[in-house]
Amino acid sequence: MQDVHGAVAALNAREKDADAYRATVYGKAAEVSSFPFFVQSEFRSTWGYPGIVNLEHHSKVRLDYVMDNDLYQTLGQLGITNPLHALWDRVPWSFVVDWFIPVGNYLGNLDADLGWQFKAGSITRFSKFRIPTISHAVKDNVYPVSGFISVGSFNAYAYSFKRSALDSSPSPRIPRFKNPLSGQHIANAIALALGRFF
Repeated sequence: MQDVHGAVAALNAREKDADAYRATVYGKAAEVSSFPFFVQSEFRSTWGYPGIVNLEHHSKVRLDYVMDNDLYQTLGQLGITNPLHALWDRVPWSFVVDWFIPVGNYLGNLDADLGWQFKAGSITRFSKFRIPTISHAVKDNVYPVSGFISVGSFNAYAYSFKRSALDSSPSPRIPRFKNPLSGQHIANAIALALGRFF
């Protein structure tokens, strides 16, 4: 009875909102990595340019929907159309599994677009490649006057930008292992601890 009451209340509220029949979803992700490298000089094997390669990859997705079936959308919002997600929440210690593999998020997204019709979408990918190097001083004993010789330094940059249109609503990705020690995980752990003990 509570689900029926909630569905009717949600439908009544939607009738008063002109924007309730349109939805735009945004998502973004970023990955940053770096690794050392050494470019050897053509003049002498002991000369070269040490540095660190810095890579940044950014992705942004935009999805536009219009409501196709408000009843399905409301039922999905109330959790009636996705029993797998409800059952997963009942599994003991399922939150521990979600800590390493986000099964709950995957199941919750299976009916995310239920009742909505996909209209348009795009994915934008931006990558940045940067190599800052430092002057590399080497001791040279070949020439008559021995000493340290600096072979200089350089910086290299490269950028890539690509935007593609999407033909259909994307499907949820199969859950993969995620770093349990990431900043987001630690923040969630602190929030859970505070909620449990205070």
